[in-house]
Amino acid sequence: MTHTSNRSIVLLPLLMVIIVAGCSGPTLAPTPNLYWATGKHPYDEVPEVFQTPNVEIVYATDRIREMKNNGQHHYGYHRSHSLALGVATVEMGSHGTTWADLVEASAIRERPRPVPLKLGQVQEIVRLPHSSPASIVVDDKLFAPPEYLENLKSATKEAIELLNSRLAMSPVKDVYIYVHGFNNTFEDAAYRMATLWHFLGRQGVPILYSWPAGHPGLLQGYNYDRESSEFTVFHLKQLINIIHDCPDIRRIHILGHSRGTDVVLTTLRELWIDYRARGGKDSGRLGSVIIAAPDLDWDVTQQRIGSERVIDALDCFVMYLSPDDKAIGLSSWLFGSIARLGQLGSNLLTKQDKQVLFEYEDLQFIDARVKSGFVGHAYFIDNPAVLSDVILVLKGHYKAGAEHGRPLQRESGGYWKVTDDYLVPKEKQSDN
Repeated sequence: MTHTSNRSIVLLPLLMVIIVAGCSGPTLAPTPNLYWATGKHPYDEVPEVFQTPNVEIVYATDRIREMKNNGQHHYGYHRSHSLALGVATVEMGSHGTTWADLVEASAIRERPRPVPLKLGQVQEIVRLPHSSPASIVVDDKLFAPPEYLENLKSATKEAIELLNSRLAMSPVKDVYIYVHGFNNTFEDAAYRMATLWHFLGRQGVPILYSWPAGHPGLLQGYNYDRESSEFTVFHLKQLINIIHDCPDIRRIHILGHSRGTDVVLTTLRELWIDYRARGGKDSGRLGSVIIAAPDLDWDVTQQRIGSERVIDALDCFVMYLSPDDKAIGLSSWLFGSIARLGQLGSNLLTKQDKQVLFEYEDLQFIDARVKSGFVGHAYFIDNPAVLSDVILVLKGHYKAGAEHGRPLQRESGGYWKVTDDYLVPKEKQSDN
């Protein structure tokens, strides 16, 4: 038996574990160190309209809306050629849980019981027309039919009205987009977006971007999801352009996880090329971009993202990686990558790469040396230390370094490092 066959025998069961672990369970993530260790939390400043156990998030998706066997509609893994926007409700806590109960559970380290999450009403509000309309020929040129353009204009206006109505409810005029990864259902992603926005203090507009992932099967499921991540790029561009047309929005922040990082970076690359082609000198109000556990080949990323200088379009670019991420390790084996970005060691960087990391403070590679379950792939939200740093980036816009309020440890290769005791005072670390 060959060495490759031996590895297959070992890694295929691991793939099964990763697929089953795509949804880590509908419970609220642990309280970030930022809150329980300091005794400070953001919930006193939450707008009154949001002081409820229910969390409403805006969603955008190109999943097809399907009928379950019980007669209820849901968004499955099949691909739609039109983008839909709506509002989804995630219920936090059991029956009878109050806002005060939820605040208490969200500010302490050890909860007496888990806080369950349940997907409530999902209301689709507007669906844009087909992204590849039939064309008409005028003077030997192809054009979209006038009725299509009118429908697109009308649907876009309705989408902007939805965003503006949510924006009016918050004093913070920023948008936070979460793009999930491989094998995530719509429900999985809704729980994570709701959790993230809740710990951000329920300010600004939370938008879940959910693409057609979650196809059943082992390798077939991964391959389908990977191609869906390529399919969806046009629709994420469409969403960001719609957001950009909302004049009251200040900045657009994006967090991509796992395979969703390729969706994010490819979309940003295409947008940046579009902006430059139109002579634009700004990036369309793009703010902080976080990619967590990126399922990307390092060579491909350098060629497609680095060569186009996509980072120039952003206020800040933060990447979280972990050598203990088994999902990225498996992906590296599947694709034969010399280096997968989610496990990229600083030893693979050139001297020039390291110099850039030291000198360019808005580009941060962060080594997550933390505990995060057996698979270790969802540490950006499941680990209280990493989630704390994510909050400081997205909400506080802190630069890395103790002098800026983000006391990450600096490593010799130019990376920053976050550990489980991040932000925990020394007198409390013995209990951590």
